[in-house]
Amino acid sequence: MSEKEPQGPSTAAAAPAQRAFLRELFDFQFRSFVTTRMLPSIFVVGVVNAGVVAVYFTVLGFQQSTGMGVAWVLLFGPVTFLGIVLALRVVLEVVLVLFKLTVQVETIQGMASRIEGRTEVIVEDLPRIQFWRSPKRSKSAT
Repeated sequence: MSEKEPQGPSTAAAAPAQRAFLRELFDFQFRSFVTTRMLPSIFVVGVVNAGVVAVYFTVLGFQQSTGMGVAWVLLFGPVTFLGIVLALRVVLEVVLVLFKLTVQVETIQGMASRIEGRTEVIVEDLPRIQFWRSPKRSKSAT
């Protein structure tokens, strides 16, 4: 006897989120960023591919000779795997930082455009404020 599990809030909210993700993924006007949400998946695929590359070259090493295969198992394979994973991680972190920087610049640009209209009033009053001039000294002090 099998019972259906009730649909909880996590599964009910997942379907609209998946539809929204797909809608944004195929948005040809690029109104929103999807890349930042895809980075974990890209990293997982990259790590798996790095493992496949290391195993592939290890198999090729054993086909050449046993000594070359052992060298790939013990030294070259792990170094290749770690090198690819490290390079991928650095590239993905740079991409993430660039996207975060873009969002921050857009936020600052929005704030500047809101402030822009208000500064004209301040600029008109600035020539009247003469706080930078030193007060006139009396000649009696000499």
